[in-house]
Parts: sequence; structure tokens; C-alpha cells
Amino acid sequence: MMKNKMWTLGFSIVLAGSVMAGSAHDDASDPAYADGWQNYDNGGYGFGAWVMGYWATNGVDRIGIGSATNNGGWYATNNIDTSARSFRIMNADGTSGYIEVLRYLNTDLEAGQNFSFDFDVNWRNGWKGLRVRGEDDSTPIFLIEVGGDDGTFVDNVDGGRTNIGSAHSDDTQYHVVLEQTSAAGGTWTATRTGGITDSDTGTYAGKMSSIQLFSDGVSSDQWSDIYFNNFDVSYTPGFDHYAAWTNQYNLSGADAAMDADPDGDTMKNLLEFSVGRNPTYDEGGYRAPEFLGNSTQGLVYVYTRYNDEVAAAYGLDYSLVLADNLTAAWETNGFVELPPVHLWGDLVTVTNYVPTTDPAAFATLRVESL
Repeated sequence: MMKNKMWTLGFSIVLAGSVMAGSAHDDASDPAYADGWQNYDNGGYGFGAWVMGYWATNGVDRIGIGSATNNGGWYATNNIDTSARSFRIMNADGTSGYIEVLRYLNTDLEAGQNFSFDFDVNWRNGWKGLRVRGEDDSTPIFLIEVGGDDGTFVDNVDGGRTNIGSAHSDDTQYHVVLEQTSAAGGTWTATRTGGITDSDTGTYAGKMSSIQLFSDGVSSDQWSDIYFNNFDVSYTPGFDHYAAWTNQYNLSGADAAMDADPDGDTMKNLLEFSVGRNPTYDEGGYRAPEFLGNSTQGLVYVYTRYNDEVAAAYGLDYSLVLADNLTAAWETNGFVELPPVHLWGDLVTVTNYVPTTDPAAFATLRVESL
């Protein structure tokens, strides 16, 4: 019979890489767009549905799916299509309205993640581009737009509005990356390919929550079209997520160590990090592993952890281990683990049944930093 119960934090620091997985992706080849690109379509994963403004849905062929290689009838050196398909914003009926399409991330961009996308633009009549909006879903933290006397402009960033290229080419593509380096902001890079190659970079303040694709004041012809594709959020390889977490809570020196307990709540920093707790405030049993009593299948042991994708990016490994005494070797078998259940955001709960016939006397949640 289980004689005692406890949870502890095991430390095993292993200098090894971990698999980095994207947390959001969508492209125009997704089956959700088989019948075109329409209001409230939601392809891919990690994003909310597309929300189209009035001028995007009240008109003739202002939004659609097509091949960026047909942008103005010119060949695209760097084809942004997936399966010959990209998202297209056009102005076939010559409206003077502001054509816009919005989309939200399921969760705000966090330190150690990056957001990227591609767009193809031909003639630079009018204004068209993409705006990244911050946590309040209205304040822009990054803007890239093409138009206005043949220029590509970046705005709403550190340093203000900047023309990053005025040389015209009918064959123009951009690959744009926003890398969130801290909770306060990050770096942007816009790489141009096609008839002219160029790359520009800078910094921005804020955290991405949503995007706004737009086209405004363009003439009603195919040379006014802009194509987008390959929207992606992924984890930045080699990023130190634990250090970013300690910086977020202003921990330094000995207090920032993985085995430190600056708030004195008996949960070491690594365990607090691994379940999304605050290391500077005693939150009691919040998200702490615990026994919930007996069941017909044995003692119920429940713990919280990040989902597999985030755990891999953070370099975390979770395991329940049992032993019949504190000097014996810990074992990773002898219990039944149920599939994780979504809790909130990137967190899941894991329920385990420990048979009461098992001679083990101690149960421990071991969290390792890989």
C-alpha cells in the first residue's frame, strides 16, 4: 500500500538540443480554401478565423485565391505559392474603400518565438501591405507597405517610418520575420527577392497579437494586386527560454538558478518555470502536483505541464517516478498515465493511477532541463 506521498523536483541538466516545432501555420493550399478565401475561413492551426472588413466582402472579386506567379502577368523569381496558390487581395471594381482582412493569434507571440510571412507585389500603385498589432489588438507595432511613388516603407517601429527600398521591379517578393527576443519587443527583418535583392532589419516594441492585411487607393487592374502566403509562428532555435523567464520576473544572481526558491514556497525555479508559475510570489498549491485520493484504479496523482510542442521548445522533460524508499532507484513504470487534457493556453493536466498494490512508497514528479 502507498505509505506516503510527496512531490519533489529532480534536476538533470543535459546539454542537448531539442526539437523546435511551430505553434501556428497557414497557407493557401489548405483544404479550407478549396472554394476560395472567404469571411470566417480558418485553415491551418494556431490562428483564429479570418475576419474581413466591409470593403473586402462587399464588392466584386476583391478577395480570392490565385497564383502569385500571375501577378501582373510577370514571372516571379521567388515563388511564394504552395501548390500554385496564395492569398490574393485585389481591386477589380476600382473601389476607393479600404480593403482589410484581420486575423488573430490564438496566443500572443512570446519571447523565443518568431512570426514570418511572404508577399508578392507587382505595380506599386496605391498602398498595400500588412500591419502587425500589439496586445491590445489595435496599436500597430510593425507595418510594411508598398506604394506611394514606388517605395516600400516600414513604420510603427523603433526609428519611425523608413523607406527600405524605392527601386521598382515588376518581379518583387518579400519574406518578413518578426523575432520576439523579450516580452518588451524584438527584431524585424524584411528580405526582398526577385528583380532586386535587398535585406533590411530593425527593432520594434510590443508583442504581436493580430495581423491586418490591407489594400487602399489602388487602381482597378491586375498590377494593383498583392499576394500573401506562408503565415508561420515557430520557436527560435537556440533561444534560452528559461533565461527569458527569469528576466521577465527580474531574477538575477543566485535567485535565477534553477534550484533556487526566491519566494520560499518550496517549489524550485525549474518546477515553477515548467508549470507557468510566478517565482517571486508564493502561490501555494497552484498548479502543484498532488494526490486527489483513491479510485477503483488506484491512487490518483495529477500534475500540470506544458504540451509536447512547448515542452520540446523549452527543453523540458516530465516524468512521474516511483520508489519504495528514498535510497532506492526511481522507476518510471508501475502506474497508468492517461492522455493529457488541455487546461489553459499551452498547459495540460496529466492524470496518473498508482495501484495501491504497488509496494512503492514515494511518488515524485521529475522535471529535467534538456
